[in-house]
Amino acid sequence: MRMFSAVMSEAECNAIRAYYRDESVRARIREFCGGSPFTCEYMVGSGEALVRQGYQRPLRLTHEAGLGGLMDEALDIYRAVWDTEATLAIWDVEYYNLDSWTDLYRNQLHYFGLMEPVYDAIERFFDSYGIPHISDTTASGYHFVSRIPFSSPVHRRLEGIGKPERSLLEKYATLPGGDNKRRRPVPGRDANGYSAIGRL
Repeated sequence: MRMFSAVMSEAECNAIRAYYRDESVRARIREFCGGSPFTCEYMVGSGEALVRQGYQRPLRLTHEAGLGGLMDEALDIYRAVWDTEATLAIWDVEYYNLDSWTDLYRNQLHYFGLMEPVYDAIERFFDSYGIPHISDTTASGYHFVSRIPFSSPVHRRLEGIGKPERSLLEKYATLPGGDNKRRRPVPGRDANGYSAIGRL
């Protein structure tokens, strides 16, 4: 039994492929993935082409060399939060209403208008502290992403407040079989950085 069904036309898939062929788009993706070479540990593609190929969960994991293939298949591309040079701090702000699960998708302009003051307040907050960041829009809200280099004094302060649980550190120290996302153990520096961001 399939979890997903194909819903996009070939013309829609071709429009996504054309979007990815734009060199400005490719440059921005490279920048978001850490430059050249990429500093993100891996990427994931998801979408229509994988549904058509019969994937039960339409996800494909790859590393930098496989990015072109994800683009050629018109997949949505996600970068790993895990980075070889920095800790990523991500604020995920979404509209969420238990009384009305689908209204957001029926009238996105209205609901994004309701979120606009929150978006503006977060932008002002980051700017007031001089925190470099990018923001992106999702189907239901925003991500605000900052990159804190391991070499920075700010990261050393983060490492001092990070307190990952022992059981998590034990998992980070192992390489589970069949997990091609992790090709190396997660260093303690990374673990402390992510723990601190979670606490903040």
